[in-house]
Amino acid sequence: MKILDEPSVVAWLNEFAKASTKKQYESRIVRFLQSTHTTTQDLKDMDVKQIKQLFLNYQREQVEKGCKNNGILSIITAIRSYLISIDKTVDFRKGQLVNLESDTNSHIFSNGDIKLLFDVGDTFEKALLATAVSEGWEISAFLEEQDRKVVENRLAHAIQNGDKFIFFNNTRQKTGKARFCVLNPLAIEWLTKYLQVRKDSDERLFPITADGVQKMLYRLAEQAGLKTTGNLRFHNIRKWLMSRLSRCSFNQFQIKYLMGKSIGLSDSTYLQTLQSEIEEKYPIVYNDYLNISAVIGVTAANKQLEELKIKIDTNNRIVEALVKDLTNKDKEFRALRQEFIGFKGSVGPLIELAEKQVNVYIRARDLHAETAPKLEAKGSPLAKQSRESEAWLRTEADKLEKQLQIVREKLKEQK
Repeated sequence: MKILDEPSVVAWLNEFAKASTKKQYESRIVRFLQSTHTTTQDLKDMDVKQIKQLFLNYQREQVEKGCKNNGILSIITAIRSYLISIDKTVDFRKGQLVNLESDTNSHIFSNGDIKLLFDVGDTFEKALLATAVSEGWEISAFLEEQDRKVVENRLAHAIQNGDKFIFFNNTRQKTGKARFCVLNPLAIEWLTKYLQVRKDSDERLFPITADGVQKMLYRLAEQAGLKTTGNLRFHNIRKWLMSRLSRCSFNQFQIKYLMGKSIGLSDSTYLQTLQSEIEEKYPIVYNDYLNISAVIGVTAANKQLEELKIKIDTNNRIVEALVKDLTNKDKEFRALRQEFIGFKGSVGPLIELAEKQVNVYIRARDLHAETAPKLEAKGSPLAKQSRESEAWLRTEADKLEKQLQIVREKLKEQK
């Protein structure tokens, strides 16, 4: 009997409403049983302690093969779910299972990045991106849970009433938590244009696969000339929205409600209050923080310019202090060189002192070499001065080193 035809597996998989989830769990149980050379009957025959050891052995082998922690945990989680369905619960102490790893290989979207992708997209792609950044849904829900007809009715109602924003309630299937959703003016504009030219009868709002969306992002990035810092992932649009909401001072409960995350509160009265707060605040901050069609809002731009000005002023003060110190050193160096040229006594102490000054020259030169590019990048007027100081220090260090070499050679001749 094939694994997926086994009655207990069929019953377990039928508990999942979404086809994508069912497909993922089908793959995971097959991979686990094949890797561990076991069957569903073996799992039924084993006691909890034996199954736990099976999990730990599987984990160790996968880690030794170089498999990623998140992949290992996803399979273990799936099998534990199956075991619960056959009345076997396997628990682990803290630290027995590998830790989830944060995503460090993905490109982090900025407001400008998404605008670049949006600008080169066609009507379908503009509608998809505008809706994605407005709702912030995970890709499975975004593609599978949005009904074309429902959205068309929402748009028609909003246009009829002159509403610039559409707010509606939804339940996030992944967590079963309530979420409050927004279609902003850009999403409304491009969804309307997109649906007006749709000719097919597909009931889905966006008839495309998750893989197709990923390929779309890469193609748009290439067309836009976007310099990426890692893998492009649709999920990072959701992260972008969370970051922007936080930046424009939505509190943690408001953000969690918008994203469908657990807030530890089920009181409907409180959710109503959150809903009213979001409906009032969202339109106010939209243009400055959440509108990808603008490069950046005026308020946000002024705030960022002020932050940049403070950083540049701080850097300028540091460099000014450094230049002042180097000017004083320059006077000391020149006096030292005159003393060095006319010195008639024992040259040992003077050589030692001069060598120290050469090292000071070199350290100061290296500091300028490191500082100048940063000043240039910020457009600081001190960048040129820093470059000139670097060149002068390099020349002076070379001169003093040559003079030292001459004295060393003379001392060697005298000996």
